[in-house]
Amino acid sequence: MKKSILIMAVALSAATVSAQESFKPEVGKVSIEVGFNPFSDYVITLPNQSLKAYYSLSDQLSIRLGLGFDRDGTSYNSGNEGDKERTTSNTTFSIAPGATYSLRETGRLIPYVGAEIVFATTSNETAQGDYTVTNAPAGNPSTRFGLNVLTGINYYVAKNLYIGTEIALGYVSTSLKQSETSSGGTTTKDKAESSSSNFGISATPSLRLGWTF
Repeated sequence: MKKSILIMAVALSAATVSAQESFKPEVGKVSIEVGFNPFSDYVITLPNQSLKAYYSLSDQLSIRLGLGFDRDGTSYNSGNEGDKERTTSNTTFSIAPGATYSLRETGRLIPYVGAEIVFATTSNETAQGDYTVTNAPAGNPSTRFGLNVLTGINYYVAKNLYIGTEIALGYVSTSLKQSETSSGGTTTKDKAESSSSNFGISATPSLRLGWTF
């Protein structure tokens, strides 16, 4: 009888400790985040070519930084004698500093709110011999500046491993870059700059996978 009571007491004590375990990152911990889509050919991805890093200032407040970079290029040669190779490149860079505040955790589930500032720039270039076009309108060259307020949920599958999702409400201002054409040492500007703005809701189309160390 006494043995049974002792076993029940130990089991109850272990359950209580487990229930009280916090999955929030400890102060000074760093977390890294990537995209996660188990139904895609590429399970691990970088949403919008962006990698996020978090640093915990307290058990509720964290600062974060998103960095993105993408560059792709193509080349074409007709094979005809005298024709020069044509090369095309597109480059995108983005940076998004922000902060998140964790709300009351429910077991392994931790909701949060936050805000971020977003800056991104896109450019392109096509060159063939001494003829070069920079920021052709067809490539949508632009500079974007935005401010987002966001909310999301993280579910901890283990102490330092979580999956989550996030939505944001924000404002973005976009300025289209002026295109330039250079040929024979002469440069001309071909398109006037223009700008636009947008306010709306956005959501990352995949889950986020993060780990803390």
